[in-house]
Amino acid sequence: MSIAIVATPLLAVPVPSIAVTAYMVLVINTTGAVGDLYIIWCLRRMPEGTLLYDVDLRHMYVFEPLDVGE
Repeated sequence: MSIAIVATPLLAVPVPSIAVTAYMVLVINTTGAVGDLYIIWCLRRMPEGTLLYDVDLRHMYVFEPLDVGE
């Protein structure tokens, strides 16, 4: 089940703490999705066969092939 499907109706709840929490969850989820799209955009400009290894929040390793022509 998608986070957006669950959190979006909670924005209309009259309890402010629930609505604010749902809003923050949606903001964090959206920023993560934008980051994923940015990485895809960068990956498409790298040589074919490039691998990304996303370790944690601070580390991402990029492995590019040595021989692109083969």
